[in-house]
Formats: sequence, C-alpha cells, structure tokens
Amino acid sequence: MRTLIQRLGEGECGQMILLFALLIVPVTFVVAAVAVDASMWQSERRGSQKDADLAALAGAYELLDQPANEATTIDEAQAAAGLYQDINDESGNAEIIDNDDIEDVIVDHSCFNSELLDSVTVNVRHESRTFFLEAFGMELAPDIGAHARACMGSPIEGRGLLPLGVQVSGFDSDCFVDDDNNATTPELPQFGQYCRLAFAGADLASGEGGFLKLFNDGSSSCSAPNTGGGNQLQDEIEAGGAQTTCYVAPPGATCDAVPPDWPYGDVVNYCVWPKTQTFNNPTQDAFTDLLSTEGECDSEFGNGDGWDDWLEVVEPVNGDPSPSPTTTFARRDCKSPRLVDLVIVEQFDANGNEPRLIVAFASFYIDACEIDGTLFRDCDVSGPIGQASLYGFFMNILNIGTIGAYNGYGQKTISLWE
Repeated sequence: MRTLIQRLGEGECGQMILLFALLIVPVTFVVAAVAVDASMWQSERRGSQKDADLAALAGAYELLDQPANEATTIDEAQAAAGLYQDINDESGNAEIIDNDDIEDVIVDHSCFNSELLDSVTVNVRHESRTFFLEAFGMELAPDIGAHARACMGSPIEGRGLLPLGVQVSGFDSDCFVDDDNNATTPELPQFGQYCRLAFAGADLASGEGGFLKLFNDGSSSCSAPNTGGGNQLQDEIEAGGAQTTCYVAPPGATCDAVPPDWPYGDVVNYCVWPKTQTFNNPTQDAFTDLLSTEGECDSEFGNGDGWDDWLEVVEPVNGDPSPSPTTTFARRDCKSPRLVDLVIVEQFDANGNEPRLIVAFASFYIDACEIDGTLFRDCDVSGPIGQASLYGFFMNILNIGTIGAYNGYGQKTISLWE
C-alpha cells in the first residue's frame, strides 16, 4: 500500500513535466525562428556575392578596349557596374554602397600594376529582412554586403597550340606594326589587318614564322630538342594543335633552368625549340587536311556554303563586327580549324637550333594558304618546296587560361580574383 508521501511525489512529477514543457516550447520556437531567419540571411549573402561578382565582371568588360583617355574608361567601367546594380535594385535586390556617386566601384591598375587599367572592385549591400523575428517586433535584420574584384589580362598558358612560332622583331611584315618606330621594341600585331604571315626556309631568317618541336602526347614539358621527329609535326598540324601545355616565360627567365618561384612544375615549359624544316609537301598536305574538317561553324552560324567565314567563327564582344584593331571577339560555340593559337617568340636563332622564350600567345584566323603567289582558300596547295605563307587576321580575342598581365598580343581574359 502506497504511502501519502509517495502519492504526493507522483503529483509533483506531473507538474514538473508540465512546467518544463511550458518553458521549452517557447525556447524551441525562438531557436527555430532564429535558425530560419539565419538561413534566409545566408541565402541573401550568397545572392549578394553573386551580384558583386557579376557587377565586377560587367565593369571589367569595359576594360577590353581602352581609349587614350583613362578617365573615360574608368567612367564606363563604373557605369557598367552601376547599371547592373541599378537593374537589380529596381527589383528590390542589391545596391552599390553609396550608389549615388559610385564610390565603391574602384577601377585601377591594382591587379598587375600594368600600364592598362586592369582591375574593377565592387562592394554591394543587400537589405535583408526577418521572417519570424519581425513578427515579434524584433528588428534584427542585418545589412548584408559582399566584395568582388575582377581582373583583365592575358592568359599565360596555352594548350592545343599549332606547332608554329612567329617572331616579332628583326623582320618587316604587314602583320605587325611598330607603334613607336623603335627598332629594338618588339612589334605588335595589326589586329584586323588582312596580312601575309610568311614561313621561311631552313634558316628561319627570311620570314617571320617557323615550325616548332612540341608534344602531341600531353607531355608535362612544352617542347624539347628531341621532339618533332617523323610525322609528328604533320600530325599536330592536321589535328589543329599539339596536346601539350606551354606557358609565357616569367620576367628574367632563361631556357637553362626553372626559376625558384616557378609554380608550374619542375620543367622548363616556357621555351620552345624550333624545327628547321621547310614548308614542304607533307606540311602542305597537313594544312589541307586540317582545313578539310571545317564546316561546323558555317552550319551553325553561316550561310551553308561550307566555308567557316570570319563572323561564323567569332562574334564581337564590343565594337565593330568587322575585323578591327579596337574590337574584342569571342569564339562562337562551334569548332573551326581556321582559328588557331600561335606561339610568339622575340626572334628565331639564325641557325634555328637554340630554344626560344615564349613571349605570348596570339590567335590567328587562317583565310587562305599561298604558294608561289597563288592563294588557296582550302589550302590544297602544290608547288615547290620552300617558303609558303598563311593569309588571314590576328585578332583581339577573349580566351581562357591562367591570367597574367595583358601583353599586347591580342589574347585577353577576365577573371574573378576576390
């Protein structure tokens, strides 16, 4: 038989459970409400970062073509970033902090400290709100900000390169121009100029182009003196490029050893060895086979005549759609053998045996091949062994790759850094 004390204890236990429930339910509700609101803030944080990233990229696109007046470029980049934010703000999303004078869109040279403006930094703010806490009169919603910086430069790595090198000093070519009339300064391409790119005979001295010993097997080295034998050169041309990765040489580099701070492996993959070979019949056949694969871009974006014409292969990002020194182009979503990437070196060795530092990469549209003064659009050439030429355009083009300072040879890239 239970005692009175036992019965009283059991009643108190029931009361404690009731009291505990009355205490824990509100606490649980508050914790859940804070968790839901915090999740909303985190979602807003991600949206804020996305808007900052895209605003910085919008501003960086205005750096692709820079007029002589730097202030004009700054104004255009700030306006582009501000316009993106204004569109978002109209729908109740982000605004640039201090949007009235766009103080938080900074356009400067801070990415690479180069002569060109290369950096657009954007700070944005999202106004957030609460879902549960606001219902209880608690105004705890924070302003959520984000920071982003986009850089404009040139890719310092190239893959799938055609095994052709182009020297930029020591010759007179209509593909290049010396802006300051200084014989010691490397010449830059005349972008948009229909020009003749000559490939010389064995001495590699009478023209601006020459063949290179690259790898077609994805080797970790860009080039080596013992590559390019047999049919490898022809195979690389026929395939549209070698399957190796090459890099632009860092300042002060030599072809003898890897610099201590070189981050891309323990091999010298920023130098190329020339191949002392004439533009012979097998090479001509390789170019014919290369261009025989065209037609995809014409089918997708052209008139169906079978030729991958200029604007069927690329489209303007800004400016005049015709070949132009001021327009930057982007590759269309198709593959054409006429758009190739070439290795730029300062000058070939007269004997063609010494390795050359890679100065840059450049994009070239092959319009025709020439032998003995006759142009062949399909490059189905025949003629004497010796010097031949490619006709076409160098261009400013958006490309991908590890970004570095813009080098003036036309390949540009835009990348988010922060």
